Amino acid sequence: MDKKTNEYFDIELEDHDKKISVSVHRNETTDGSPFFELELGGKKVQLRKEEQWQVIWGEIPQHEIDRIGRAIDQKIQTSAL
Repeated sequence: MDKKTNEYFDIELEDHDKKISVSVHRNETTDGSPFFELELGGKKVQLRKEEQWQVIWGEIPQHEIDRIGRAIDQKIQTSAL
């Protein structure tokens, strides 16, 4: 496990006219592929990015996956996670 795994960070999402903070847990599968765990609206979700962001566990609409994925990408780029 490298230094980037098993880290926690927060992302901010726009929800109508307010911002909500979501805690994200970066982890990796047994074969070393990174994935991200979070809770959104009381639902636990796991996401990963291949060519695009996708759910590996849980159920949320694709537009939510894309929105969360953009926020994670932005956090990673600005924080060097």
